[in-house]
Amino acid sequence: MAAPDTRPAPPAGTWTATPALTGAAGAAAAGAAAVVAFLSHQRATAARLAEDGVDGAARRAALPTAGKALAVASVGTLAAGAALAVAATLAGASLAPSATLATPAGAVATADRARAAVRGAVRERLLGEEKKKEGGGG
Repeated sequence: MAAPDTRPAPPAGTWTATPALTGAAGAAAAGAAAVVAFLSHQRATAARLAEDGVDGAARRAALPTAGKALAVASVGTLAAGAALAVAATLAGASLAPSATLATPAGAVATADRARAAVRGAVRERLLGEEKKKEGGGG
């Protein structure tokens, strides 16, 4: 039987990101970016080749080669990432199984508090400089 989870519950206004969730979100973002880039490149290339009088069939004939090149580049990128992860682990870096992150509303609240603190510090500094001018020059 698995041991019960004894970790404390995350604070209110936060959520827990796991490696699987982070990996899935990253893969989805990369996939969406790849699709958008492919479609925009495809349209621009088709228009350019049509202007130059190149037949669309010739362009479609090159797609398998482009797909193979993309596959090789993807495998190379994954291999490099895996090698870096192994190197980091061997160097002593460790990864936590999860991280507690602020929800979007919590992040906005944190940004608002930081903005108010900066605004207060700037006002305090400006008022302090004005008092120095009034007291020293006045």
